[in-house]
Amino acid sequence: KNEATMPRMVDTKPCTELRRLLAQELGLPTCVTANGKFVGIGTLRGSVVLVDPKLQDVPSKPQVLSPSAHEEASAVTAAAFSLDGGSALIGHKCGKLVLWDLAANKIACSTKEVHSSAILSVSFCRPSWQYALSADAQGSVYFLKFMSTFGGRRDCTKQLLLEQSSNIGVVLRILPVPQAVPQQSTHPADTHCLVALCATNATVLLTLHPGARVLQKMQYNNKDASVLPDAAWLRLELQEPWADPGQVDATDPQLCVAFGQTMHIMRVVYDVDQNTGKEEFKVSLVGRFAWPSQIRCLVPFSDSVLAILDGATKLSVLQLPLLSEDRPTGPPAQLTAIHSEDVTNWSLVYQTSTSLDGRDARSHHAALAVFRGRSFDRSRALYVCGMKEVWSLQLGRWGQRVESLVAKDEWPAALDVFLALRKGALPPLLDFPHALGPRRKAVELRATQVIQSYLVNTLRPQTDRIKVRQICSTVVSVCVEAGLWLVLYKTVFECFKAT
Repeated sequence: KNEATMPRMVDTKPCTELRRLLAQELGLPTCVTANGKFVGIGTLRGSVVLVDPKLQDVPSKPQVLSPSAHEEASAVTAAAFSLDGGSALIGHKCGKLVLWDLAANKIACSTKEVHSSAILSVSFCRPSWQYALSADAQGSVYFLKFMSTFGGRRDCTKQLLLEQSSNIGVVLRILPVPQAVPQQSTHPADTHCLVALCATNATVLLTLHPGARVLQKMQYNNKDASVLPDAAWLRLELQEPWADPGQVDATDPQLCVAFGQTMHIMRVVYDVDQNTGKEEFKVSLVGRFAWPSQIRCLVPFSDSVLAILDGATKLSVLQLPLLSEDRPTGPPAQLTAIHSEDVTNWSLVYQTSTSLDGRDARSHHAALAVFRGRSFDRSRALYVCGMKEVWSLQLGRWGQRVESLVAKDEWPAALDVFLALRKGALPPLLDFPHALGPRRKAVELRATQVIQSYLVNTLRPQTDRIKVRQICSTVVSVCVEAGLWLVLYKTVFECFKAT
């Protein structure tokens, strides 16, 4: 049996129509951003073009967010979509911030009063457009509040959240904790608006509600200017097919911080402090892993699947091992890639990040973004921004793999996939829970459905006895190995009686 053989689960292709549009009309790509509804590509001429996630390319008449004709074009250096999909915030090399109303396809607010240098990162920190954060190349981070005025315009007020600091450095990525249960979450990480700021010299964890408050500063021992950190939130989302709203809302978020060849994963818990008796956030290390070369950039597909761009110019997709509740000891554990490919020829976009002490380094933080589809197929695709074109890497699902095997009448091979997933010989990817107990239950439920379909489609009164014995052997073996005794007695035996 080849039940533990890992099939190719990543489909890579260039966005060919997008390349034509960029080359002929909009200018070369500069950055990429995505959420659960949109994918946007920033350009040298100051526009953001929206990619159709279903096509993984631009449609014949794409929506393009272009600057006013009378304004001098400035390259897009950062962009973000609001969680509700109604707005986009775009940062430019000249320091200009532009808020777009996507439904009306018009500029709602444009200001040069916040930043005087290139904007490196922007992000909305609430589901809608009212509140956002922005960071620039001089090391300043601002809290932005947009307010509606007459005529549909919106004014912007700013509050300095973080000023230049040699201890923290320049903020490269702003990371509000992703909401697990949109609009109705009661987890303290959501109600307190938890945010991570990934900077050149430290990662800062803070809350924005009821007021801005620094919780923890994780300093790096950074002696090499070419080494830049990256960070990402790992959190179970309600859109996963097995997820229960109560369980999802109660699950604590985890912050993944990569520096050099090491990745640290920390759980952020809201608990009672034994000394003060007050509830507060606590950060504890739950995983430490090593990668063969320097990690330049990382983005999550889910709470356990990541994409990593490393110093060897390899782009890899990996699934994290199960994390222990205990603090890890000993050397970092090695990680293994599910998929890896050399992207040297893609010439990924970068920004030259200059530290406050004058050291330069190449940042690829704007080159990768994951589209997390919220529709029925829950598709996930990684978009990679090169200097001339953009690629999409579609992460496949085991459900699709099983369907393709069933379509070719390879039922035993389809059932072998479930056995391998149940035993942990294949990674759960996006189809099943990461934790072993819930994963087994979810796999057993899906395997039961496939077994029932197998019997209905193959057991007929005219089926010859040799074929019946083969079907019987396959199904009984799977049921015994997976412990599906109820299915064996109530479904399998009854089907064979009927034939």
